[in-house]
Amino acid sequence: MSTYAARPLRRLAAAVAVTSLVALAGTAATARAAPLSPTSTSAQISATAAPAPNDPKSPAAAGETAAATPDVTAETLPDNRAVVYLSWDDTTDFTQWRVLAGSGQESLRALATVPRTGSRTAVPVAYTDDDILVRVEALDATGAVVASADRSGLFPLAAAYARAGGAATLGAFVSRSEESGAVTVVYQRGSVQWSAPTGAHPITGRIWNYAKTRRHSIGLPTSDAALLPDGRGTAQGFAAGRVYINPQGGVHSVLYYFLYEYEETGAERGPLGYPTSDRDESTRPSHQRFDNGKARSATAGRPSAGNAARSATRSPTN
Repeated sequence: MSTYAARPLRRLAAAVAVTSLVALAGTAATARAAPLSPTSTSAQISATAAPAPNDPKSPAAAGETAAATPDVTAETLPDNRAVVYLSWDDTTDFTQWRVLAGSGQESLRALATVPRTGSRTAVPVAYTDDDILVRVEALDATGAVVASADRSGLFPLAAAYARAGGAATLGAFVSRSEESGAVTVVYQRGSVQWSAPTGAHPITGRIWNYAKTRRHSIGLPTSDAALLPDGRGTAQGFAAGRVYINPQGGVHSVLYYFLYEYEETGAERGPLGYPTSDRDESTRPSHQRFDNGKARSATAGRPSAGNAARSATRSPTN
Protein backbone atom coordinates (compact mmCIF):
# COMPACT_ATOMS: atom_id res chain seq x y z
CA MET A 1 0.00 0.00 0.00
CA SER A 2 1.49 3.27 -1.03
CA THR A 3 1.44 6.25 1.28
CA TYR A 4 -0.24 9.46 0.30
CA ALA A 5 2.11 12.15 -0.92
CA ALA A 6 0.77 15.59 -0.04
CA ARG A 7 0.29 17.86 -3.01
CA PRO A 8 0.10 21.52 -1.99
CA LEU A 9 -2.65 23.43 -3.65
CA ARG A 10 -0.15 25.77 -5.27
CA ARG A 11 0.77 23.00 -7.72
CA LEU A 12 -2.84 22.46 -8.68
CA ALA A 13 -3.78 25.98 -9.77
CA ALA A 14 -3.69 25.02 -13.44
CA ALA A 15 -6.31 22.35 -12.82
CA VAL A 16 -8.87 24.59 -11.13
CA ALA A 17 -9.94 26.35 -14.33
CA VAL A 18 -10.64 23.00 -15.97
CA THR A 19 -12.48 21.42 -13.07
CA SER A 20 -14.79 24.31 -12.23
CA LEU A 21 -16.98 23.38 -15.19
CA VAL A 22 -16.85 19.61 -14.83
CA ALA A 23 -19.63 17.46 -13.34
CA LEU A 24 -19.39 13.89 -12.10
CA ALA A 25 -22.12 12.58 -14.40
CA GLY A 26 -24.32 9.56 -13.81
CA THR A 27 -25.37 7.55 -10.81
CA ALA A 28 -23.43 5.03 -8.79
CA ALA A 29 -24.00 2.60 -5.95
CA THR A 30 -21.93 2.38 -2.78
CA ALA A 31 -18.52 0.74 -2.90
CA ARG A 32 -15.64 -0.26 -0.71
CA ALA A 33 -14.12 2.31 1.64
CA ALA A 34 -10.62 0.83 1.79
CA PRO A 35 -7.70 2.52 0.01
CA LEU A 36 -7.13 1.47 -3.56
CA SER A 37 -5.30 -1.82 -4.01
CA PRO A 38 -4.32 -2.39 -7.65
CA THR A 39 -5.10 -5.99 -8.60
CA SER A 40 -4.36 -5.95 -12.30
CA THR A 41 -1.80 -4.63 -14.74
CA SER A 42 -4.30 -4.38 -17.58
CA ALA A 43 -7.88 -3.28 -18.04
CA GLN A 44 -10.37 -2.16 -20.60
CA ILE A 45 -12.21 1.14 -20.51
CA SER A 46 -14.97 2.15 -22.86
CA ALA A 47 -14.67 5.29 -24.94
CA THR A 48 -18.35 5.38 -25.87
CA ALA A 49 -21.53 4.33 -24.12
CA ALA A 50 -20.94 0.59 -23.82
CA PRO A 51 -22.67 -1.71 -21.35
CA ALA A 52 -19.36 -2.98 -20.00
CA PRO A 53 -15.66 -2.56 -20.88
CA ASN A 54 -15.30 -6.18 -22.00
CA ASP A 55 -18.43 -6.24 -24.11
CA PRO A 56 -17.49 -6.70 -27.79
CA LYS A 57 -20.53 -4.85 -29.13
CA SER A 58 -21.31 -1.40 -27.78
CA PRO A 59 -24.15 1.00 -28.61
CA ALA A 60 -23.11 4.45 -29.68
CA ALA A 61 -22.99 7.41 -27.33
CA ALA A 62 -26.22 9.10 -26.29
CA GLY A 63 -27.75 11.07 -29.13
CA GLU A 64 -25.96 9.11 -31.85
CA THR A 65 -27.28 6.38 -34.13
CA ALA A 66 -25.70 2.95 -33.88
CA ALA A 67 -23.46 3.61 -36.89
CA ALA A 68 -22.56 7.24 -36.17
CA THR A 69 -18.95 6.69 -35.05
CA PRO A 70 -16.70 3.71 -34.42
CA ASP A 71 -16.72 2.21 -30.96
CA VAL A 72 -13.33 2.34 -29.20
CA THR A 73 -12.06 0.52 -26.13
CA ALA A 74 -8.51 0.11 -24.87
CA GLU A 75 -6.63 -2.36 -22.71
CA THR A 76 -3.36 -1.20 -21.17
CA LEU A 77 -0.35 -3.46 -20.80
CA PRO A 78 3.08 -2.97 -19.19
CA ASP A 79 5.76 -0.80 -20.80
CA ASN A 80 3.39 1.66 -22.49
CA ARG A 81 1.78 -0.97 -24.66
CA ALA A 82 -1.94 -1.31 -25.27
CA VAL A 83 -4.53 -3.12 -27.33
CA VAL A 84 -7.16 -0.91 -28.95
CA TYR A 85 -10.44 -2.68 -29.75
CA LEU A 86 -12.44 -1.26 -32.65
CA SER A 87 -15.89 -1.98 -34.02
CA TRP A 88 -18.37 -0.18 -36.24
CA ASP A 89 -21.43 -0.72 -38.42
CA ASP A 90 -21.14 -4.20 -39.95
CA THR A 91 -23.03 -3.07 -43.06
CA THR A 92 -20.47 -0.39 -43.96
CA ASP A 93 -17.94 -1.29 -46.63
CA PHE A 94 -14.46 -0.67 -45.21
CA THR A 95 -11.37 -2.85 -45.12
CA GLN A 96 -8.85 -1.38 -42.67
CA TRP A 97 -8.48 0.35 -39.32
CA ARG A 98 -5.89 3.03 -38.60
CA VAL A 99 -5.01 4.17 -35.05
CA LEU A 100 -3.29 7.53 -34.56
CA ALA A 101 -2.16 9.26 -31.37
CA GLY A 102 -0.43 12.41 -30.22
CA SER A 103 -0.48 15.28 -27.78
CA GLY A 104 -3.06 17.14 -29.90
CA GLN A 105 -4.65 17.45 -33.32
CA GLU A 106 -1.49 18.80 -34.91
CA SER A 107 0.80 16.07 -33.62
CA LEU A 108 -1.16 12.93 -34.51
CA ARG A 109 0.93 10.11 -35.93
CA ALA A 110 -0.03 6.63 -37.07
CA LEU A 111 0.54 3.91 -34.47
CA ALA A 112 -0.83 1.05 -36.57
CA THR A 113 -2.86 0.22 -39.69
CA VAL A 114 -4.40 -3.25 -39.74
CA PRO A 115 -6.97 -5.20 -41.80
CA ARG A 116 -10.50 -5.25 -40.47
CA THR A 117 -11.21 -8.62 -38.86
CA GLY A 118 -14.91 -9.27 -38.49
CA SER A 119 -17.12 -7.22 -36.23
CA ARG A 120 -14.34 -6.40 -33.74
CA THR A 121 -10.68 -5.80 -34.46
CA ALA A 122 -7.87 -5.85 -31.87
CA VAL A 123 -4.99 -3.48 -32.67
CA PRO A 124 -1.76 -3.79 -30.62
CA VAL A 125 0.03 -0.45 -30.26
CA ALA A 126 2.91 1.17 -28.41
CA TYR A 127 2.28 4.68 -27.08
CA THR A 128 4.03 7.41 -25.12
CA ASP A 129 2.94 9.39 -22.07
CA ASP A 130 2.33 12.37 -24.37
CA ASP A 131 -0.32 10.50 -26.38
CA ILE A 132 -3.37 12.01 -24.72
CA LEU A 133 -5.45 12.13 -27.92
CA VAL A 134 -6.30 9.00 -29.92
CA ARG A 135 -8.00 9.01 -33.32
CA VAL A 136 -9.29 5.88 -35.02
CA GLU A 137 -10.15 5.78 -38.73
CA ALA A 138 -12.07 3.27 -40.82
CA LEU A 139 -10.54 3.07 -44.30
CA ASP A 140 -12.01 1.74 -47.55
CA ALA A 141 -10.12 -0.27 -50.17
CA THR A 142 -8.58 2.89 -51.65
CA GLY A 143 -7.32 4.13 -48.26
CA ALA A 144 -9.95 6.85 -47.99
CA VAL A 145 -11.34 7.61 -44.53
CA VAL A 146 -15.01 6.66 -44.30
CA ALA A 147 -15.42 7.24 -40.54
CA SER A 148 -13.33 8.43 -37.60
CA ALA A 149 -13.57 9.02 -33.86
CA ASP A 150 -11.39 11.02 -31.46
CA ARG A 151 -10.92 9.95 -27.84
CA SER A 152 -9.16 12.17 -25.31
CA GLY A 153 -7.30 10.51 -22.46
CA LEU A 154 -7.97 6.97 -23.71
CA PHE A 155 -4.69 5.41 -22.55
CA PRO A 156 -4.37 7.16 -19.15
CA LEU A 157 -8.02 6.42 -18.40
CA ALA A 158 -7.48 2.75 -19.17
CA ALA A 159 -4.39 2.67 -16.95
CA ALA A 160 -6.30 4.29 -14.06
CA TYR A 161 -9.12 1.77 -14.52
CA ALA A 162 -6.56 -1.02 -14.13
CA ARG A 163 -5.05 0.53 -10.98
CA ALA A 164 -8.49 0.62 -9.38
CA GLY A 165 -8.98 -3.10 -9.90
CA GLY A 166 -11.12 -2.95 -13.02
CA ALA A 167 -14.67 -4.25 -13.05
CA ALA A 168 -14.21 -6.06 -9.73
CA THR A 169 -13.96 -2.67 -8.02
CA LEU A 170 -15.84 -0.29 -10.31
CA GLY A 171 -18.59 -2.52 -11.67
CA ALA A 172 -20.25 -2.21 -15.05
CA PHE A 173 -19.80 0.73 -17.40
CA VAL A 174 -22.51 3.42 -17.18
CA SER A 175 -21.51 6.45 -19.26
CA ARG A 176 -18.73 8.55 -20.71
CA SER A 177 -18.80 12.34 -20.98
CA GLU A 178 -16.33 14.98 -22.11
CA GLU A 179 -16.60 18.63 -21.13
CA SER A 180 -14.18 21.55 -21.08
CA GLY A 181 -11.15 19.33 -21.63
CA ALA A 182 -12.06 16.78 -18.96
CA VAL A 183 -13.34 13.22 -19.46
CA THR A 184 -15.49 11.38 -16.91
CA VAL A 185 -16.17 7.65 -17.26
CA VAL A 186 -18.84 6.51 -14.79
CA TYR A 187 -19.29 2.95 -13.55
CA GLN A 188 -21.75 1.36 -11.13
CA ARG A 189 -19.45 1.83 -8.13
CA GLY A 190 -17.16 4.68 -9.02
CA SER A 191 -15.66 6.73 -11.81
CA VAL A 192 -12.39 7.45 -13.58
CA GLN A 193 -11.66 11.06 -14.51
CA TRP A 194 -8.98 12.63 -16.66
CA SER A 195 -7.77 16.04 -17.80
CA ALA A 196 -4.39 17.08 -19.13
CA PRO A 197 -3.47 19.12 -16.01
CA THR A 198 -4.62 16.53 -13.46
CA GLY A 199 -4.00 13.17 -15.16
CA ALA A 200 -6.35 10.19 -14.80
CA HIS A 201 -7.48 8.93 -11.40
CA PRO A 202 -10.20 6.59 -10.13
CA ILE A 203 -12.66 7.56 -7.39
CA THR A 204 -14.25 4.73 -5.40
CA GLY A 205 -15.83 3.82 -2.09
CA ARG A 206 -16.84 6.42 0.46
CA ILE A 207 -14.83 9.11 -1.30
CA TRP A 208 -16.83 8.46 -4.47
CA ASN A 209 -20.10 8.77 -2.57
CA TYR A 210 -18.88 12.03 -1.02
CA ALA A 211 -17.59 13.45 -4.32
CA LYS A 212 -20.87 12.87 -6.18
CA THR A 213 -22.64 15.50 -4.10
CA ARG A 214 -19.77 18.00 -4.13
CA ARG A 215 -18.59 17.85 -7.71
CA HIS A 216 -18.43 21.61 -8.19
CA SER A 217 -16.60 22.39 -4.95
CA ILE A 218 -13.77 19.83 -5.09
CA GLY A 219 -13.06 19.53 -8.83
CA LEU A 220 -11.25 16.69 -10.55
CA PRO A 221 -9.06 14.19 -8.69
CA THR A 222 -5.34 14.92 -8.77
CA SER A 223 -4.15 11.68 -7.13
CA ASP A 224 -5.40 8.19 -6.39
CA ALA A 225 -6.75 7.47 -2.92
CA ALA A 226 -4.10 6.09 -0.58
CA LEU A 227 -3.45 5.19 3.02
CA LEU A 228 -1.90 8.02 5.01
CA PRO A 229 1.52 7.66 6.72
CA ASP A 230 -0.04 7.12 10.17
CA GLY A 231 -1.92 4.08 8.88
CA ARG A 232 -5.19 5.36 10.34
CA GLY A 233 -6.84 7.34 7.56
CA THR A 234 -7.14 7.64 3.80
CA ALA A 235 -6.91 10.71 1.57
CA GLN A 236 -7.30 11.64 -2.07
CA GLY A 237 -6.20 14.89 -3.69
CA PHE A 238 -8.60 17.00 -5.73
CA ALA A 239 -8.09 20.25 -7.63
CA ALA A 240 -9.59 22.35 -4.83
CA GLY A 241 -8.19 20.46 -1.86
CA ARG A 242 -8.14 17.02 -0.29
CA VAL A 243 -10.81 14.52 0.79
CA TYR A 244 -10.16 12.49 3.93
CA ILE A 245 -11.62 9.33 5.43
CA ASN A 246 -10.83 9.84 9.12
CA PRO A 247 -10.14 6.95 11.55
CA GLN A 248 -13.78 7.04 12.69
CA GLY A 249 -14.95 6.49 9.10
CA GLY A 250 -16.19 10.02 8.45
CA VAL A 251 -15.51 11.60 5.05
CA HIS A 252 -14.68 15.32 4.91
CA SER A 253 -12.76 17.66 2.65
CA VAL A 254 -10.17 20.29 3.52
CA LEU A 255 -10.38 22.83 0.72
CA TYR A 256 -8.15 25.72 -0.23
CA TYR A 257 -9.78 27.94 2.39
CA PHE A 258 -7.98 25.95 5.08
CA LEU A 259 -5.57 23.65 3.24
CA TYR A 260 -2.58 26.01 3.18
CA GLU A 261 -2.58 26.44 6.94
CA TYR A 262 -3.50 22.82 7.57
CA GLU A 263 -0.47 21.59 5.62
CA GLU A 264 1.86 24.11 7.22
CA THR A 265 0.91 22.84 10.70
CA GLY A 266 1.39 19.17 9.79
CA ALA A 267 -2.04 18.29 8.33
CA GLU A 268 -3.56 15.22 10.02
CA ARG A 269 -0.34 14.67 12.01
CA GLY A 270 -0.35 18.24 13.31
CA PRO A 271 -2.15 19.82 16.27
CA LEU A 272 -5.55 19.81 14.57
CA GLY A 273 -5.68 16.11 13.64
CA TYR A 274 -8.22 14.81 11.13
CA PRO A 275 -11.19 16.85 9.85
CA THR A 276 -14.49 15.93 11.51
CA SER A 277 -16.68 18.29 9.47
CA ASP A 278 -16.68 20.20 6.22
CA ARG A 279 -16.23 23.97 6.18
CA ASP A 280 -19.16 25.65 7.92
CA GLU A 281 -20.14 28.94 6.31
CA SER A 282 -23.20 29.52 8.49
CA THR A 283 -21.18 31.76 10.82
CA ARG A 284 -18.65 34.54 10.32
CA PRO A 285 -15.84 33.83 10.44
CA SER A 286 -16.41 30.49 8.76
CA HIS A 287 -14.87 27.52 10.48
CA GLN A 288 -14.09 23.83 10.17
CA ARG A 289 -13.94 21.25 12.94
CA PHE A 290 -11.03 18.88 13.47
CA ASP A 291 -10.20 16.22 16.06
CA ASN A 292 -8.61 18.75 18.40
CA GLY A 293 -10.31 22.04 17.65
CA LYS A 294 -11.50 24.45 15.00
CA ALA A 295 -9.81 26.30 12.19
CA ARG A 296 -11.34 29.70 11.57
CA SER A 297 -11.17 31.92 8.51
CA ALA A 298 -11.88 35.63 8.78
CA THR A 299 -12.40 35.83 5.01
CA ALA A 300 -13.55 33.53 2.23
CA GLY A 301 -9.91 32.95 1.28
CA ARG A 302 -6.82 31.77 3.04
CA PRO A 303 -6.90 31.86 6.88
CA SER A 304 -4.55 34.27 8.59
CA ALA A 305 -1.09 32.92 9.45
CA GLY A 306 -1.03 30.73 12.54
CA ASN A 307 -4.82 30.73 12.91
CA ALA A 308 -5.26 26.99 12.54
CA ALA A 309 -2.57 26.11 15.07
CA ARG A 310 -3.91 28.62 17.61
CA SER A 311 -7.45 27.37 17.11
CA ALA A 312 -6.40 23.85 17.94
CA THR A 313 -5.49 24.88 21.47
CA ARG A 314 -8.11 27.50 22.26
CA SER A 315 -11.28 26.20 20.59
CA PRO A 316 -13.17 23.18 21.91
CA THR A 317 -14.43 20.62 19.41
CA ASN A 318 -18.05 21.01 20.48
